[in-house]
Amino acid sequence: MNYKFAYGDESGSPGDASSTNFVVAVLQTSERESIAKIVQDFKQFKGFRQDSELKFHSSTDANRSELLNRLVSVDWSARIVVMDKRTVRQKDFALYVAAWTHLIRWTKLTIEDVNLILDEYGNPAITVPSLRRSLRKVGVSVSIKAMRSHTEPCLQGVDMAVGATFRLVEHGDARFYNIIRSRTQIWRPIENENPPS
Repeated sequence: MNYKFAYGDESGSPGDASSTNFVVAVLQTSERESIAKIVQDFKQFKGFRQDSELKFHSSTDANRSELLNRLVSVDWSARIVVMDKRTVRQKDFALYVAAWTHLIRWTKLTIEDVNLILDEYGNPAITVPSLRRSLRKVGVSVSIKAMRSHTEPCLQGVDMAVGATFRLVEHGDARFYNIIRSRTQIWRPIENENPPS
C-alpha cells in the first residue's frame, strides 16, 4: 500500500558502547492528522504541555502502553532496521548512514513519491546531504527533510514505535512491541541479506 506520509526516527546511539543495537524506523501513514490528534489528545489528557515532547525513553511504562494502544487505532505501517553494533565495521556517523541506507532502500517503493521526514540527528546540514549521497550510490533518490520532533507529533509517534522495538531487541522486553507487532516488519541486514517481502 502506498501511503502519503513517512516519518523516521532512531534509537540507541550509533557510536558509544551504551547499547548493543542501533535501531532505525520509518512509519508510513495516510492518517497524519489522526496520529497528530492522538498525540495531542494524549498530552491534554495527561496534563502535559502541547509543546512538550513525548519520548519513549522518558515515559512511564503505563504511558508507553496507553499511547501505543491509542496509536494502533489508526492505519500506519512501520519498517524497522536493527543493526547489531558488535557485528558491523561502521561506527558513529558511518553506522547511522548505513542503517538509514538499508532502511530507505527497503522502503523505497512506498516512499519515493513523498517527503521522508526524519527526526534531527546531529547537524542536519551535514546528515541529510550525507544520507542523500549514500542513497544515490545505490540508485535511490528520495526527498528527505529533518525536523525537530517536538514540533511534529508524528515524529513523536514513530519515537514510541522505535523505542518499543529497541526495548525488545536490547533488553528482551516485548511488552510494548507486542502492542504494535502487527503493524511492523523488522530486518536485521547483517544477519539476513534480503529484507522481508
